Amino acid sequence: AIFAHFFIAQQQTERAAGVPNRANAAVVPEGAIIGLGVKTAAVRNLHLQGGLVSTGNSFDLALIGRGWFQVETPDGETVYTRAGAFNKNAQGQLVTIDGYTVVPGVTVPQDATEIVFTKSGQVMVRIGNDPALQEVGQLTVANFVNEAGLEPQGENLFKQTPASGEPIIGTPADPGFAQIKQKYLEASNVDPVKEITDL
Repeated sequence: AIFAHFFIAQQQTERAAGVPNRANAAVVPEGAIIGLGVKTAAVRNLHLQGGLVSTGNSFDLALIGRGWFQVETPDGETVYTRAGAFNKNAQGQLVTIDGYTVVPGVTVPQDATEIVFTKSGQVMVRIGNDPALQEVGQLTVANFVNEAGLEPQGENLFKQTPASGEPIIGTPADPGFAQIKQKYLEASNVDPVKEITDL
């Protein structure tokens, strides 16, 4: 994510206009306010859409639009990510590259020869040479009223906070929710040339 820094000016009144400078003295006609520089007021994550990179990997999913994948950590906590580099574990469960289970859970049959993720989040598989695809799951995505309030956990994972609000769960490609693009990953949304120029 891009981090936007917000600053506020600090100042100190050395001498106030319109009041005596000390007891029994004349009123000061002109004050003196000394600037003390600035301090950081906030550092905001700007969750902007990154470019898409084709990978050819059937388990790579990119989100186009607003939304977050939900994943469950080993301690049972649900966290959120836009990094859709998924795979399956030994039990066939859809997991992140760190082994965290994707929520809601999807299990790919061991004899599946093809997997298809539709833009609306349906998970379809082909068993053997069967001409028909079978649905084995439905992915959902989460939105937040205030995405800037999400707390970064590292490894592209974010945690909800009172500032972000509760997750709003929806079906991909529904109005207001991202759609899924299979065999693509979302690239970084940081423009290195712009960042160097700003620096």
